[in-house]
Amino acid sequence: MTIQINDRIYLDGKLYELLSTPLTAFFEAHPEIQEFSGTASNCERGYVASWRLRNNVLYLTGFQPFESTVYVDRTQVLSGTRMLADWYTGMLRIPVGPVVHRFSDGHAIHEKEMHLYIENGILQNHEVKYNQRIPRDKKDNISH
Repeated sequence: MTIQINDRIYLDGKLYELLSTPLTAFFEAHPEIQEFSGTASNCERGYVASWRLRNNVLYLTGFQPFESTVYVDRTQVLSGTRMLADWYTGMLRIPVGPVVHRFSDGHAIHEKEMHLYIENGILQNHEVKYNQRIPRDKKDNISH
């Protein structure tokens, strides 16, 4: 599998990659938007979204179809310059720091990972998970 292009999130004035795909919940809640996927191997979901967490509220700030199989007008997804992501409940995973291990399929483990727990678009809790470098003799036994 090719490494996928991640969504992006602005948090505390910094831009991070986002390992989660919160827009999936939006498409599940809006079946009138035709299901689509990408034709590019590095963006199989067919879009890249931009997000912002401001004052503990999650907003969708950008949506760009990416070599999609179906044309989706961005106004079907994004109403205005930003939209409250009140449809989303779940955990956002944000990698932080240098890569401590890279798997042969391209997936990476970073030094830290922020976990943001969102309920109906509102930040409820957060934590930072610290990862350790994986010893060479353990690398083959790890599933991800």
